[in-house]
Amino acid sequence: MEITLTESQIDLTLWLVEQHKAGLLPEEFTVAWEFSNHIPIKGKIVGMKGKHPEITYAALTALENVGLILTIHKEVIPAKKSGTQKIDGSEVFQYGWPRHVKSRTYTL
Repeated sequence: MEITLTESQIDLTLWLVEQHKAGLLPEEFTVAWEFSNHIPIKGKIVGMKGKHPEITYAALTALENVGLILTIHKEVIPAKKSGTQKIDGSEVFQYGWPRHVKSRTYTL
């Protein structure tokens, strides 16, 4: 299987591994996100001090898609608007970020 990542995604991966090996980043870490219209854009690792590389939601999603990190990518949330689906014909739901969620936990 060929893994295709951009240079910035490779740099982020190497930085995460280096920080973990140095004991500065636990295997499980949380990223606090900045949002634009309820869409996560960029974030910072909670509890890490010092300089961070740019951490974007797209970069972490790319790392997840190639199996380098894990997270719960989609959450089922209650919904009352268009574009929703029904569970067993009774409950209405959609996939996405609940509005109150501002961070997400990832695992190396």
